Amino acid sequence: MYFTDIKNLFRVYDEEIAIEMFETLLDDFGVIPSVLQRYIMEKIIPDFDRLIASMRDGFIARTSNQCEN
Repeated sequence: MYFTDIKNLFRVYDEEIAIEMFETLLDDFGVIPSVLQRYIMEKIIPDFDRLIASMRDGFIARTSNQCEN
């Protein structure tokens, strides 16, 4: 369930919604499996602004695959 929640953070197109979803996820941080906790702490939190930059700026590609942009 939490893995899907993490993926869904980056599937939305609105920065405010993504931040709200992330804050909701962090509210339940204590019950998230330790593997995902570590991933969130090491990969997502430090780079969160970069990861949602495409939501803020429409000129930044969401992926490197040109067919998807």
